[in-house]
Amino acid sequence: MPTINNLKSVTTATDELVIPVVENGMSRKVLLGQIKGYIGAGTPGPQGPPGESGLDPQPYDMYIWYPYKLTAYQNILTVTIPRQIELSGQGHATAQVGPSDSDTVIDVLQNGSSIGSITYSVDTGLGTVACSTTTFVEGDVLSVIGPSTADSSLAGISITIKGTR
Repeated sequence: MPTINNLKSVTTATDELVIPVVENGMSRKVLLGQIKGYIGAGTPGPQGPPGESGLDPQPYDMYIWYPYKLTAYQNILTVTIPRQIELSGQGHATAQVGPSDSDTVIDVLQNGSSIGSITYSVDTGLGTVACSTTTFVEGDVLSVIGPSTADSSLAGISITIKGTR
């Protein structure tokens, strides 16, 4: 990846600023408009037009732990998403106390609309995550809401939903 040498703070309204760059041991000068940046960490992917990160998708997993017993329609999680992400609908779920009295279904919502569920088995206390692949944009709300009927034995739930950004 090219490195920029001796760059000082510059304010310009054009792409005509010439910057010294070292690439593969060779020094050359390029126009500001020819430089494509990388934002964040990760493995560089194909570079797009200026302003795009050029990164391969990075993991953005949602981790949820709720240590208490669930009441009816318990709000387990409500979070405003800070950047565009895609939840794959795959994940894992366990409970510390259980197994549950009956299969327990927890709803997963995007902006108040269901995108899937997490079902805890009456036999094992293990949960199955079943959500559709969903893209969230900045400002969308992800909610996880407990069942309509409280389960007296299910507590200490842990949920992971896989995603990328």
